[in-house]
Amino acid sequence: MSLLALPLLMALAGPVNHDEDQYLGAAALVRDAAIYRDFMSLQTPLHAYVFAPLTLITGWSFLAMRLATALLATATLALVHVAQRLLGVERGTAMFATVLLLCCTAFQVGASVVRNDMLPALLMTLAILAALRTLERVGWIAPLAAGICVGLAIAAKISYAPFAPTLCLALLLLAQPVRPTIRLRLAAAAVAGIGVITGMLPALLCLARAPEAFSWGVVEFAQSAPQAYYAVSGQAALLGAWDKSMRLALVAAEGPALPALLLWLACRRTAVDTRRTSSRHLLELFTVAGLGAAFIPAAGWRQYLLPALPPLFIVLGMILTGRSTRPRTRTALFVLFALVGLARPARDTVVALATGWPVLETERSAHRIGATLRAAGILGPVATVSVHAVIDAGHGLDRRFATGAFVVRSSGLLSIAEADTFHVLTAEGVAAAFDSAPPAAILTGYEQASDMFPLRQDAALRDYALAHAYVLHQVAGEDTELWVAPGHEPLD
Repeated sequence: MSLLALPLLMALAGPVNHDEDQYLGAAALVRDAAIYRDFMSLQTPLHAYVFAPLTLITGWSFLAMRLATALLATATLALVHVAQRLLGVERGTAMFATVLLLCCTAFQVGASVVRNDMLPALLMTLAILAALRTLERVGWIAPLAAGICVGLAIAAKISYAPFAPTLCLALLLLAQPVRPTIRLRLAAAAVAGIGVITGMLPALLCLARAPEAFSWGVVEFAQSAPQAYYAVSGQAALLGAWDKSMRLALVAAEGPALPALLLWLACRRTAVDTRRTSSRHLLELFTVAGLGAAFIPAAGWRQYLLPALPPLFIVLGMILTGRSTRPRTRTALFVLFALVGLARPARDTVVALATGWPVLETERSAHRIGATLRAAGILGPVATVSVHAVIDAGHGLDRRFATGAFVVRSSGLLSIAEADTFHVLTAEGVAAAFDSAPPAAILTGYEQASDMFPLRQDAALRDYALAHAYVLHQVAGEDTELWVAPGHEPLD
């Protein structure tokens, strides 16, 4: 069971990812401002609400959110193990399948960075447990709980939406009470649907409060921004269906997910205990829904495969238990892919031991940035797309940069007036907005160009600082640039 503590190590050793910025920003700002109405978010709101209390840990909230994410991952692993045991999977096999889940790169990414991946995965796994209970005895508590968990998962990450109809369909088709009438099955599905709507209330209330901002941030931005940015960067092919499929297949091969999928497909017609047939079918429906969820985002990045993994590895435990023999070649294959999946966290740990733990180094850098700003007489918020660098500096974040680099790097999506209405800045609007209300401090340098994406994502901020005689001071590394507005004390 000590292996279940590995997510904590991954959270400490994992490199800082700029995807984390929008989640850090939303969690920090939602304590004092209304999400969507006062600042923009590109995600449904539950993750921000759940993680907001952690921002009260002054100076170390980034670390706290990393560790909290790892604990959510550990809880998800424990629930996957529990689900297998409830389905009759023997202890050793259940632990084997659970450890294999931990070795999947998609799971590791969700466990080690501050994103809205692991919270809905945990909620969806809870929904599976409640749904499995419903299959055995139809009542109203279990399907309601399953529906609420699915609704909450959607309120945390909109791509979990396919699980709502999947849950209702599964209960309608598979529920097997003592007297299996269509009326009872319809009632179970309806109660689950009510639960889904109930769980989605955090998102629905935000939609009612700021419908245009919610719709643009959560729906329209995801549909239009990736195509625009990837096209300008010369990477439009990454968004094609074939390329996305190949990328997700490669992600599955970075760990045991690929052999688990192949074994599941090969054993689809394998006979199992008739008492467990409906349970297996439910898990298979959830796996298919998870694969569908992986295709909803525009690109096929590693973390998007996560929704399919918990039900898949519960099914894997059932398949391995249902076989009378365990060929050495099959076990060796799973172990081999598990080692492949562990290569990345092993490398990150070695690097962290040699050069420092990334999240701790980021926190120390934020403290130095804060001290430098205070020495220069700067008390207000900092304008930056690199939220992780200032979240614990003690100076707050300019609300217009709550989404990190994602809106600022996008061109042609909003007019300057529309961006002002939504409290965001696009690259074209930075200069006009800063002319109207110049920031006392600007932080750039974390968003460097790469071979894949040659556009520097904080270029508009840097250009403004250069054009308006901001004073430059190197604080936290060779690529970090802290710009202080003219008129403040010189920085030593």
